[in-house]
Amino acid sequence: MNLLIPLIIIVIIALYALFILLNKAYKNTNKYKNEELVHCTTNSYDPHADMMILGSTYGKYAFGTAEETKYEISDFTAGHKSFELDRLCFDRFFSESCNIKYIMINITTCSSLFFEDWTDYYYYDFLDKKQIGKYSVGRKLVRKYPLLKSPKSVIRIFKDKPGFNDIYELTSYNFCNADKEKALKDLCDNWIQMFGLKDLKSGNIGEKNEKTLKDNINQLDHIVSVCLEKNVVPVIVIPPFSDILNEYFGEAFIAATVGVIINFFKNKYGDEVKIYNEQFDNDFASPDLYLDDGFRLSKVGSRLLVNKIFSSLGL
Repeated sequence: MNLLIPLIIIVIIALYALFILLNKAYKNTNKYKNEELVHCTTNSYDPHADMMILGSTYGKYAFGTAEETKYEISDFTAGHKSFELDRLCFDRFFSESCNIKYIMINITTCSSLFFEDWTDYYYYDFLDKKQIGKYSVGRKLVRKYPLLKSPKSVIRIFKDKPGFNDIYELTSYNFCNADKEKALKDLCDNWIQMFGLKDLKSGNIGEKNEKTLKDNINQLDHIVSVCLEKNVVPVIVIPPFSDILNEYFGEAFIAATVGVIINFFKNKYGDEVKIYNEQFDNDFASPDLYLDDGFRLSKVGSRLLVNKIFSSLGL
């Protein structure tokens, strides 16, 4: 009996050490690194950056090539990211001591209705505990030890997936054999279901969505007002969609969503806020400029957009 307790302790320590080592090894796999390509982390912040980029999936692809320019970039775009998280990233990393001169804020018609549900994990890396709604020690642990969430992924330590250098390579690989027409339809159906809409044509978006839209405008207005106070140029960008994807949207729906945002900032700030509405820009109508034929800009498409926006800003 006297030997049993020390033996149990030794086994527990050994299992814990194995658990730590397996998680460390998993974080070095291509599988894990591929998933991290769509996130933003503390490493996204560059104290010498000239520009901060905010936004969700669309912004990630739209401005993913901005780092190829001569400017230093703090890229806080990430998949499944709300305007509230944009504002929290801004509050966390923007300060009077930084060199940032421009804040790029990416929005889309449907993202204007998206609210933060606090179910993701990646922001536990860089937001303060007090900034995170519904803070969970469990999610913090899952972020630190990802095998807690997907223990079966341990197999990737021994049988890994292909690795990719950026989101463009990864997405191109994922869509190489995909039915892109179906993927775009599924995307729109997902938006309709997510926001409880009848379709993407009607201007009647419902009371809940109207409230979310108002809340999101307040989040963006906080960013814009601080920028102007600190002599930083706020730039709102509505990234382009292909003509195929734009067919799903009606003028009334656009006017009731992203149109409300645009009008709010035009009326309140005038030319102090730079606004680029590229959703229907003919320069980006071709599905060939997208990895999925309509939503995620390719590297070529991103370079065209970055060059257009930067040139217009005199950069």
